[in-house]
Amino acid sequence: MKIYISHSSSYDYINKIYNPIKKSDLSKTNTCFLVKNIVY
Repeated sequence: MKIYISHSSSYDYINKIYNPIKKSDLSKTNTCFLVKNIVY
């Protein structure tokens, strides 16, 4: 499954969204498209 994730620019997205997703099973079984063109 492809999952597209967006966020507010004022939000601490690296620590609150990106890192938890990278460490979770979600990124191992799906393709996650995060803002800033980072794909996990």
